[in-house]
Amino acid sequence: MIKIDKKTEWETVYVCLLAVFVSSFFVWQSNKDFGKKFFSSVPILAGSKNTIVSPVPSSTLDIETASQVSPDGTKKLHLKIMHNKDLTKTYIFTVSDSLDKDKKLLFQQTLHESESMGLPFNAWSPDNKFLFIYKNDSNALLFKASGELFTNDQVRYLSVLDIFKEKNKTNRLLEITGWASQDLLIVNTLDGNNQNSSFWLEIPSKAIIPLASQF
Repeated sequence: MIKIDKKTEWETVYVCLLAVFVSSFFVWQSNKDFGKKFFSSVPILAGSKNTIVSPVPSSTLDIETASQVSPDGTKKLHLKIMHNKDLTKTYIFTVSDSLDKDKKLLFQQTLHESESMGLPFNAWSPDNKFLFIYKNDSNALLFKASGELFTNDQVRYLSVLDIFKEKNKTNRLLEITGWASQDLLIVNTLDGNNQNSSFWLEIPSKAIIPLASQF
């Protein structure tokens, strides 16, 4: 029978306890490192635990785009139509070069869905100095392509309908068929007697010249 003295017995107990302590320390350290790695990879939301992050809803539903090139191909007139959720449409007109660079805002307006604006195929004047856009079915707005104001009136655009009213004419605009020259716009109208009549509209003097025949 092997006899174990008390000193050896205590040494054995001490070694066992030391082994248990060392093992427990390594297990604890491993769990600590894992927790750091895990929680550091989880995104933390600022605020209280009840905070809910929701995406901000867009105020627009759809976007349409269109463009018209100048006669010599060096300029472009762009139109962006933004359909808003409040049943309005925002019309944004910009001018750029043929490569769609150097865009400049020409005009922007928000209208009810019952109204409209558009790009005519012959929007540009032959020298690229003037252009026009349609507003609804009864008017057209004339602009300097540079975006500058018309000097005499200090306005950004001229309304064809307003020009006719200033001249005491009750004609309703039917269409603008094109440019007779660099500053003469051909305007077809319907007068108060439901007779078709054509005019030259001179820009920027706003002179209205009746034509013998309709264009």
